[in-house]
Amino acid sequence: MPQISVITNQPKPKDEASLRKQLSSQLAEWLNKPESYCMVHMQFDAGLSFGGTEEPAATVELASLGLSEDEPAQLTPLICDFLLQQLNIEATRVYIRFDSPARTHWGWDKKTFG
Repeated sequence: MPQISVITNQPKPKDEASLRKQLSSQLAEWLNKPESYCMVHMQFDAGLSFGGTEEPAATVELASLGLSEDEPAQLTPLICDFLLQQLNIEATRVYIRFDSPARTHWGWDKKTFG
């Protein structure tokens, strides 16, 4: 059920699948959820500017059922560190949007979780 989407103006890495796998594994660990439920979307070479410049930047959306009020503050540095290490994107060039939808508003396998 956790889903993370990263959109960046950075070029596509040579082993994009490996990077998605790393993020999937990290997401499962960070949220203490089975990786079999984690979905990762990464888009590279996006027309994305931040603060009026084309320097490396990213926008991230993370949605997960049952996110606590404290988790976004804990997850933000972890996500930023991952982006810095893997894509050379500074934390000051990242926006992250967190969402914890109602179980009735998340569909999978022809039904919702609610």
